[in-house]
Amino acid sequence: MFKQLVRALVHFRLRRFPVGRNEAAFWTRTFSRYPSVFRNFGADLEIEAEAFPGITMRLGYRDRIQKTIIATGKWDPHTADTLRTLLSSGDTFVDVGANVGYFSLLASQLVGPTGRVFAFEPSLRALARLTDHLERNRIRNVLVAACGLADRRALLTLHRADDGNIGKSSLGLDTSETCESETIQTVRLDDYIAEFEVVPRVIKIDVEGAELLALRGMENTLRNGSPFVLCEVIETYLARLDCSAAELFEFMRDLGYQCFAAVDENGQAKWQPIDAADERGSDADLLFAKQDVPASLLHLSSARTASTT
Repeated sequence: MFKQLVRALVHFRLRRFPVGRNEAAFWTRTFSRYPSVFRNFGADLEIEAEAFPGITMRLGYRDRIQKTIIATGKWDPHTADTLRTLLSSGDTFVDVGANVGYFSLLASQLVGPTGRVFAFEPSLRALARLTDHLERNRIRNVLVAACGLADRRALLTLHRADDGNIGKSSLGLDTSETCESETIQTVRLDDYIAEFEVVPRVIKIDVEGAELLALRGMENTLRNGSPFVLCEVIETYLARLDCSAAELFEFMRDLGYQCFAAVDENGQAKWQPIDAADERGSDADLLFAKQDVPASLLHLSSARTASTT
C-alpha cells in the first residue's frame, strides 16, 4: 500500500507540474536507487532536455539511454568525443542503429548544412523518437532510413527488447528472454548510398550482434572510401547470428583496417591499437581505421609511437 501511494504521488507530481533538468536527473537517480518501489515506473513520463547546445530531445524515464541522458546530460562520451574530432563541416556520417538519434543529432551539428547524415533505424519505437527529435529541432541534413543494414536485401525478424532498453532489440534471438517481434526490411549500405554519390567519413555501427552482417553489406564502401568505423563488438550477441569477433576482425583486416580499443588515460578514454588475439576485442567498442588516427585520440604510448614513425 505504501509503495503504491509513493508511486501515485510521484506520478502526479511529474505529470502535472513542470520539471527542470536538475529535478529530472534527481528523479532518474531515485528510480534507480529504489527499484522495489519504482520497478517499471514512468512509461508515460517524459521530459524535454537539451542534449547539445541548441538541440533538445524528448526523453523518457525508463529507457536506459534516455534516462542516462536525463541524469548526466551525456551518452557514451567516448564515442561522442571521437566524432567531434573526426567529423567536420561537409562530411558524411552514417549512423547504423541510430536508436533515438543522439549521435545523429550530434553529427548533424558537426557536419553542418553542407554535410549529410544517414540514420538507419528499423525499430518502430526508436524510429518514432528519432523522427520527432529531427522535426522538433528542424534538422534538414539527416536522412532517415526506416530499415536495417545487413549483407543482403531481405525481410527479417527483429526481436524487440523491453522498454527498459529499446536499443537492445536484435536480429538475433536471446533464448533466455520472451519478447515480441516485428518484421523489418534490411538493405546493403553499398546499394543504398550509391545513388547519393557520397563517401562517408565515419560509420558508427551498434546493432546488437548484426555488426558483421552490416559490414559485409558495405564492403565496397570500406574498400574504396576508407571511412573510420566505430563498432560495438559483443561476442555473445554475434554468436546469436552465427558470427564471431574473430570473423569480424579478419574481415576488416583483409580490407586493410587496423583495430583500436578504448583504454583509460587519466580519466579520459583513448584508443590503443590491438590485434585479433587481444581479448579486449571480443567485448568492446572498437575503432577501425585505414587512415591515420589523430594523435589527440590515441593513448599516450600509441601517440608517441606514431610520432616517431
